[in-house]
Amino acid sequence: MTLPKGVTPDYHFSCTIDTPEAERRKMNMGDIYSNQAKCLSCNEVIRSKNRHDYVTCSCGKLSVDGGSWYLKRSGDFKNSLEMSILFTDAQAKVDRRDTSEVEPVEAVAPQDDNKLTDAQFWKSAQVVASTLTQEQLKVALQFVIGLHSHLEDTIKKD
Repeated sequence: MTLPKGVTPDYHFSCTIDTPEAERRKMNMGDIYSNQAKCLSCNEVIRSKNRHDYVTCSCGKLSVDGGSWYLKRSGDFKNSLEMSILFTDAQAKVDRRDTSEVEPVEAVAPQDDNKLTDAQFWKSAQVVASTLTQEQLKVALQFVIGLHSHLEDTIKKD
């Protein structure tokens, strides 16, 4: 099926929030049911409908990307609200995580110039994320988004 020009395919047409992981993988879908955020500047809720669907709100201050596979945010994070929802089975995995037996992880030492390589960063992020509940992940995401925005402001001043 060919879509009209400018129309983005939407995985919500082929599944529900209760679609099992095995079925989702057959349709090339990840664990995020609704990858969305609200821009508090224009009050628009924007949603990324597939892996490379980069969507920007009407005022241009917030963008989302990643569809059902990853959460990517760009723009004014201080004035945004994370509203993403996981598929039911993915949320259940997060909710039943027992973090009481998680072993401490050694910090990843930066290489040259106190910078982590991309691989080191993502390995550290995966280890940390695997120990958090959904609510803790949302708080952590908001913190990282705020920190990123602060760093961008600091860089622009220099």
